[in-house]
Amino acid sequence: KDMLIEKLNADIDELGSRAGDKLGTLSSELDEFKLLYERTQAQLQTLESEKNQLVEEISGREHEFSMQNQQLQTELTELKSKFDEKEAVADNIDERNASLMNDLQQLQ
Repeated sequence: KDMLIEKLNADIDELGSRAGDKLGTLSSELDEFKLLYERTQAQLQTLESEKNQLVEEISGREHEFSMQNQQLQTELTELKSKFDEKEAVADNIDERNASLMNDLQQLQ
């Protein structure tokens, strides 16, 4: 009976020792995981900051391009208007020349 108790106590001590070793290993692995998690979080924050800067830069460029586009559209409209005016003047000159030629032919 005493041997059985000693054997059980030895088994309990061995299990306790194994559990302690396993707990120590798990604690070490948990600390490593926490460290990796914190590094990953820092990297994610850096990436988020870089992304926000890029989005802001793109937004600024889009606004700049939009303003340039509006300016070019305005210039195009002005040029088209000037072209139409010059075309009307040219048509008017052509009509006057034709009228003058008719008058000249009638005078001859």
